[in-house]
Amino acid sequence: MKELNKKLLKYLPYAIIILGVYLADLLVWKFAPGSWSFGETYKSYYFQAKAWLSGHLNIPENYGWLEVATYKDKYYISFPPIPSLVLLPFVAIVGDMSGKLGNYVTFIMVALSAIYSYKIGEKISGSKILFENLNFMRYNINMESTPTYVVRVLSEKEELLIGRIEDWLKETSPQDYELVREKFRLLQNLGIAVFNYPSIKNTGFLQDFINDTSKLTESLLAFSTASHVLRTPAKVAGIRSFLIAKFQAFSMLSQLTNGNDNFHIHVKEIVFSVVYTLMAEDVYFSCLEDPGFSSNTKARLADDLIALWDSGTDQRSVHHLMALSSLWTARDSSPPSFGTMDGNTELLRLSIDMENDWEDFLKDESTNDEARWALEEFLFGLSYEEIIQVRRRLNRYGVSSVSHEEVRSFLDSKPVYSTINDHAPQAIYDFFIERRDACTLRKKVSAPGPLHTLEEIYLKYRIILESN
Repeated sequence: MKELNKKLLKYLPYAIIILGVYLADLLVWKFAPGSWSFGETYKSYYFQAKAWLSGHLNIPENYGWLEVATYKDKYYISFPPIPSLVLLPFVAIVGDMSGKLGNYVTFIMVALSAIYSYKIGEKISGSKILFENLNFMRYNINMESTPTYVVRVLSEKEELLIGRIEDWLKETSPQDYELVREKFRLLQNLGIAVFNYPSIKNTGFLQDFINDTSKLTESLLAFSTASHVLRTPAKVAGIRSFLIAKFQAFSMLSQLTNGNDNFHIHVKEIVFSVVYTLMAEDVYFSCLEDPGFSSNTKARLADDLIALWDSGTDQRSVHHLMALSSLWTARDSSPPSFGTMDGNTELLRLSIDMENDWEDFLKDESTNDEARWALEEFLFGLSYEEIIQVRRRLNRYGVSSVSHEEVRSFLDSKPVYSTINDHAPQAIYDFFIERRDACTLRKKVSAPGPLHTLEEIYLKYRIILESN
């Protein structure tokens, strides 16, 4: 029964379109019968199609109400013959249908054109236009008695990828197919529940603060840490849970598709995008806590953060998330080579795939010691303290360069930050959190070194640049 409902739901938009065309047809027929009559008498294309079926190009007689061409005492339809080609199979099967054939075929063609236009609109917008624009009600296929609004939990690209992988697994590993199918069914149910919550802008939690930037920032920071979890709005907690569930579901797909590059590469991209979204929330919170930001800048950050919670799946809805994603992607594909520890090689490789403003950022922040220290931590994957230790040993022993394998011996221990040169999304998330926590600790004990991560400094630069 559930499978039947799912199939019916898939074709429901087309049924609505056909019904709409039919109702429009009836209205035109009722109020303009002269231009759209079911009792049509012209039937020029019917006569032509019928003549073709009898083996003739000419029609049998000169119908006075038609525009015909006469040639050697024979009569021909003077209009282009494409409509006759369309009518041909219908004439062969059902005949004239008492003069109504042309109207019925026109209705079919208009309905098909409307459906095709709808499909084109879906491709352009990447969404189910009819459902989203009408805020259409449907029944959850797994809770048939509970109505819920239709929302897009995954992007169309993600849904198509999952469908292709399921088809592949159904043929190669039926057991894994059932596992994936159940996992994404549960993810879909969770997403529907989460995204049906209203925006926190429309809840009592923020309504009184939305026009007061200082209070808005305060209210957001009230649930920025784990110790304030009970103050967290349900929508925010739900989005975080959904993103974690999405990460785990696509991580499972990543393992199952390992070795099949047609699927694996695209799955990994989705996994990383989810991790970047979670990391972006931390970056925004860190910036909101920074007293160096003006109230106007914090207001922009708050708007972006709320947009992140409201969208959940569309990175483009948050102004700076794509730039941060580019930074993390570039770092993931550029493991440090260390060498002379000047960072030039690492920086060059990182900068190739960066946004246009990255070069300006490097120039403008070249005299900023904190930005330089944070950049070095980001490039080398070592803490500020570890970088100083390695450089001191290079100078002490007169060594010109150090390899990746020699760094550990220079430190006498494993680096404190996670290694991210193995294309593991969990590692790059840990790398950011560890650097952020190290910055927080330096602030508390007034220790030298960067007090903000590179991501926070870069984000602040972009926002100031945007405001100017």
